[in-house]
Amino acid sequence: MKKELLKDLAALETESIISAQTASDIRNWYQKKEDKSPGRLGILLGILGAVLAGSGILLIIAHNWDELNKITKTIFAFLPLVLAQSLGAYTLLKKNDDRGWRECSAVFIFLAIPASIALISQIYQVDGSLESFLFTWILLALPLVYILNSSVVVLLCIALATWWAALTGYYDYPIETPYWYLLMMAFMAPHYYQLMRSNRHGNLLLLFNLFAGISITITLGSFLVGNENLYPFIFAIYLNLFCIFYLVGLLPEEAGKASRPFYLLGIVGILVILFTWSFIWFWKDFQYNNVLNYIFLTPVPYVLLVSLLVLTWILRKKQIPLASIRNHPIGFSFIIFLWSIFFFFRLPDLGMLFINGWILCIAISYIRRGSRENNFGILNFGLLILTILALCRYFDDSISFMWRGIFFLLTGISFFVANYLLIKKRKSLTTTEIK
Repeated sequence: MKKELLKDLAALETESIISAQTASDIRNWYQKKEDKSPGRLGILLGILGAVLAGSGILLIIAHNWDELNKITKTIFAFLPLVLAQSLGAYTLLKKNDDRGWRECSAVFIFLAIPASIALISQIYQVDGSLESFLFTWILLALPLVYILNSSVVVLLCIALATWWAALTGYYDYPIETPYWYLLMMAFMAPHYYQLMRSNRHGNLLLLFNLFAGISITITLGSFLVGNENLYPFIFAIYLNLFCIFYLVGLLPEEAGKASRPFYLLGIVGILVILFTWSFIWFWKDFQYNNVLNYIFLTPVPYVLLVSLLVLTWILRKKQIPLASIRNHPIGFSFIIFLWSIFFFFRLPDLGMLFINGWILCIAISYIRRGSRENNFGILNFGLLILTILALCRYFDDSISFMWRGIFFLLTGISFFVANYLLIKKRKSLTTTEIK
């Protein structure tokens, strides 16, 4: 937008729409703004420099480590952190308005924290697990988010919190529910909200949404570990989550590239779950009657209820246009899935057939939408869903070879026919416009 405006300044000045002085003031204003801003490349190079400088200090210390006494080792252990904090203090006092300095200083401190912890632990033989190390690192790094107003540190903290939650909830023994993860994400939420208000369509918000979406997807299961016998309802919770992602990506006020990660994660997650349940195996292994005695003693039904309430809130607030609902039925797969697991678990063959039919409906909806909007990408995405469905049925032993072959043949023909008709439609529209 800025470049287009500067290009038009000469034309506006020639047409006497604005004066020469006004045009000069506008150019000077943009020039001053650009001089103050370090730019993406400057910030990236500064962060890379901070990482390399920290690594260099550690390597120099490591080279002479065995020759040093304990007191000297302790001093050197704190040296990276002291240097990093000194740089951070200088940034706050002298360069607080420079985003590049703030980000570089925050990343330097962020990397110095684990280095000092690891060195002190090695010097004094302090035992500890990887989970406790990550937890301490996160707690010490989180204040940087607001002290230096660093968005890069937020992204790094999200990644660390996800790693810690996965170790605690999936791999640690005894397994613990990572409730601290919720507090960590809540602590970073105000920074995210501020960024969303100030730069809704920026690349940084896109990265935030991508990191947050992946983090929530990975961590959600750690709150449900130990309830594998209730796997249909766990799948339902994840399907609800992906439908929330998808519908949030369709919100009118979020209609920008920053919402694309939620939109894409939602599509991929919904399709993976639906394709998984298109096989008969998942339907036959579940004993519906046995879970009713203890299901309400687990967190599964309550998490499922919360996810349904969020979905209901999104729909009842009418934040999504009715046209979007008709054009995007995939976002309402949670209704179909919940309905099927409640009514078809005593009839697994019908449940499998029902899910396969819904996937087919989704594929057809994309094909129709692509044809209606004259969009090859949407059209072929629907055909891709149809092809994956055909591949899934190819490995399904419950279907005869003849029906598998017919399904593949019809899928291949549909590719050619759909693309041929759309090309023909485009040519006819072009011919009509020329006439």
